[in-house]
Amino acid sequence: MNATNILLKTLIAVLLAALAGHPIANAQTKKIIIRIESDSAKRDSIALDSLVKQLETSLKKIESKLDKLDNIQMEIHVDETKIDTLRINTPRAISITRIEPVTREFHQNIGFLSVQQNPADVTTITTAGGVITNGMPELKASKSLHYGLEQLWGLNLIKGKLRFFTGLRYDVYNYRFQSNFVRLTENATEFQAITVGGPTVDPIPMDKSKLVANYIGAPLAIGWQSNPGQWETSQSDGSSTSYNETPKFSIKVGVHTGYLISSHAKLKESGGNTTKQYDDFNLNNFIFAPFLNLEYEDVGLYMRYPLTNIFKTGQGANSQCLQFGITLKSS
Repeated sequence: MNATNILLKTLIAVLLAALAGHPIANAQTKKIIIRIESDSAKRDSIALDSLVKQLETSLKKIESKLDKLDNIQMEIHVDETKIDTLRINTPRAISITRIEPVTREFHQNIGFLSVQQNPADVTTITTAGGVITNGMPELKASKSLHYGLEQLWGLNLIKGKLRFFTGLRYDVYNYRFQSNFVRLTENATEFQAITVGGPTVDPIPMDKSKLVANYIGAPLAIGWQSNPGQWETSQSDGSSTSYNETPKFSIKVGVHTGYLISSHAKLKESGGNTTKQYDDFNLNNFIFAPFLNLEYEDVGLYMRYPLTNIFKTGQGANSQCLQFGITLKSS
């Protein structure tokens, strides 16, 4: 067998191994061992040095065309005892790592609400029945809570560490008023909250007065994590496969969008009777909120600050609602 045939046989074998999805094509480190066996009488006629150079050049061409064949290490051995034999040896036990193209995460956000209002936009009127305002009444900080559920899908961008996230989200805003005598006006042209108790009104004792708003929407974010989500196979035949642990540290930056699906005011009397008023109370139908999530393993912190007002334009004081708290993650 002449040098040309040997070279051709070598290249075909390497190329077929790559195209057939041989484990060496997926391994983190590829090592191709080529053994050329010939008798001593033919060794000089093969022009071994020239053949090695041609072989290296040809493999480099293959490497440039096939992304999976990178970092090739080539070793060529000559055996003088046999004639016209070509062998390609690969390791039997290698570690194959496969980055998960799409990961899933489920988040629960539990935190607090803090309303920021422009005092110049808040109007207050004192009437015989009480004080009326077009701004959000003072909140009881410890009981004004935010609760969110979020299902995320993370699309791999760079090595599984940088991902684009999107999904579905459901949020509940629980505005608990500091005064239990706050009442909201239904079907008003502008948000109206009246604190009853003027000289002509003897209010019923209340234990609770609050406004609840529910939103559904979608997050869009870029996330970085210290360890990528990936499958690890310890044997070339796939007999031992496992998924790696949750990333130790991760960060997400993006925006949440939401649409108001329901809202109601709730009054609870001291005697236990509860009354609910269903109305939009001039709340903005849409929210657009940049957010930041910092997580260590399955626990983290989040903060959102909507750029949209709580109320519709011209139907309430210019105000925003900051949300912050803890996030719990599960896959």
